[in-house]
Amino acid sequence: LLKKQLASLPDYNTFNQEYLHKKSQLEKLGYIKKTTIFPRGVFGRHIYVQELLVTELIFSGLLEQLDDDQLNAIISCIDYESKRNDYFQKFDLVDFKPIKSIISFLQSICGPEAVRFEAKVAVITYFWSKGHSFHDIQQLCTLDEGDIIAVFRRTIDLLRQIREASTDPYLKQRISTCLKKIDRDEASILELQ
Repeated sequence: LLKKQLASLPDYNTFNQEYLHKKSQLEKLGYIKKTTIFPRGVFGRHIYVQELLVTELIFSGLLEQLDDDQLNAIISCIDYESKRNDYFQKFDLVDFKPIKSIISFLQSICGPEAVRFEAKVAVITYFWSKGHSFHDIQQLCTLDEGDIIAVFRRTIDLLRQIREASTDPYLKQRISTCLKKIDRDEASILELQ
């Protein structure tokens, strides 16, 4: 039985081909070249969710054009997996076109499955960041309480990853400000210093 299971495992060549393919993608994106890791690569290796998309958003300068509430809204869209019957109120307080361009660029190099981004979730995080009550947020979507909290907590976690990955003092401070707007009340996570 064990020999049969071992025989069904992919061989070394399969893993090596996958490694070379990923390495080629990272070179095309400007993250690495041979044994050199460039700033995008250094930043991206500290991100554990959708690292290519997060890195490209940071390096594009796009987030600097957004206010804190819009930034929080965008971050919450990263890696959100929508259920078929999820409904969110229409949201037009963020221009998603530049983000969609970044997504298209990444997908052209890494394939369509490389990016998970769901713009419709932005509405709840935007208004939570603005200081609205949890009751108000529940009126903006059909998610249950636990799923809303999960969106906010995933956003908090990703913001913390960005803050830790950044070497820019201004960005670190800005992300800390954004965190305070999300990490409150029902969504609060105790941060160990």
